[in-house]
Amino acid sequence: MGEREQHKFMTRFVLGSTAIRVVEHAPWEARMWAIPMVYADRLWIIGGFDNVHRANFDDVWWTKDGVEWHRLETKTKFSKRHESTVYVYDKCLWVVAGNSWPLMNDVWRLTPPIGRSELLVK
Repeated sequence: MGEREQHKFMTRFVLGSTAIRVVEHAPWEARMWAIPMVYADRLWIIGGFDNVHRANFDDVWWTKDGVEWHRLETKTKFSKRHESTVYVYDKCLWVVAGNSWPLMNDVWRLTPPIGRSELLVK
C-alpha cells in the first residue's frame, strides 16, 4: 500500500466482537481530517482534506446504517476546510472554524430537515 494511497470504507465496531467492514467504497471522495458527528440518530461526516490532491472539502454526508450514504444539499455552503469543530446545539449542527490555510474563525449553522421525508437527498 502506497504512503499516499487513500481508502474510503466504513467499519462498524461492536463491543466485544471484531470489526466488520460495512462498505468498502463510500460515495464521498477519500479524505482525512473529516469531522464525524452523531446527531438525530444519524452519523454525519463533515468536510475533510484530500492529501493526494491537497484539497479541502465543503460537503456534508449522513447515514443511518453506515451502508447507505446521502449528501446533504443546502442552498449555501461553508467554505472548504478540514479539522473544524462541530457541535450539536438547538437542533442544529454547528461548524466552527477549521483549517484552510490560513486558520478560520467563522461559525456556520446547519439545520438539517430531520423528521421530514424530504431530507434533501441527492
